[in-house]
Amino acid sequence: MKRATPVLKSRKSIPELLRCLADSADSLIFLQELDGRDFYYNHTGVFGLKPCEIIGKQASDIFPPRIASLINKNFRKVVKTGKKVSFQFQLHWKNKPFWLADTKFPIKNRRGRIIAIATIARDITRRMIAEKSLKESE
Repeated sequence: MKRATPVLKSRKSIPELLRCLADSADSLIFLQELDGRDFYYNHTGVFGLKPCEIIGKQASDIFPPRIASLINKNFRKVVKTGKKVSFQFQLHWKNKPFWLADTKFPIKNRRGRIIAIATIARDITRRMIAEKSLKESE
């Protein structure tokens, strides 16, 4: 019979493992209150922003109006429907173009009530530039 590792023995370490998992991910991960304010940001370095520059803020405090509007529209859709929403968008950040594939989904408590919204955004810039180059070469 296999013995449990120290990590598996202590359920108290699960939140720490989840934080380490999120902090190790290449994707941007945000957790948001139902009013849209961020309370967690994993700081992948994609935008060069530190968690202290994100936490407590809404999309309109961080992104240009067009992008903030798109993000907020999809955020409200998840809050209203309780269903996942995925979309892609391009933005210019510090004079550099970015393409992001964004997925927002509800986090529910044991009673099924939405208590937060999670966002996972992957940087797909290289893929989009490659697709554009391919189209232009045809």
